[in-house]
Amino acid sequence: MVGDPQSRSSPLVKSYPRPPRPQPAKGQQVGGYQQGQVLGSLAPGTGAHGQEWRDGKLWFAVPPSREVYQIDPKTWIVQKKFPTAANRPHGIGWEGKYLWVTDSNLNAFFKHDPETGEMVEKIQLADSDPLPHGMTIRQGTMWYCDDIGLVCRLKIA
Repeated sequence: MVGDPQSRSSPLVKSYPRPPRPQPAKGQQVGGYQQGQVLGSLAPGTGAHGQEWRDGKLWFAVPPSREVYQIDPKTWIVQKKFPTAANRPHGIGWEGKYLWVTDSNLNAFFKHDPETGEMVEKIQLADSDPLPHGMTIRQGTMWYCDDIGLVCRLKIA
């Protein structure tokens, strides 16, 4: 959408280069795309990210729809949904009754009331910090990974 934050990658790529991966044969199907198409965060067909269980329901963020969903895993029917802060939500994690959602392009974490979707708090990372990608919360600590494999933690409780 017009006005979306630009796609971000880790500022640490130069310090921690990715190891080379074995490449599939040319024309081999890879993740829904033909080998050779490099789309990264521009990939239009991404699905559920940051999946978490809570009270027998599955919660996840979906970047293309810019929403968080709660579904009943027995029926796969959406029970609740609410909008995210921007266009690249990734990891989610529970802190008590609240659900934190990270947005990789905004380089930030947003605390939501899952009943209303209202944002009640924000943690903004510096541009030089590792890019928040996957995220969860355990025992008062937010754990997140950068898109190059670095794991970080923030004490939130």
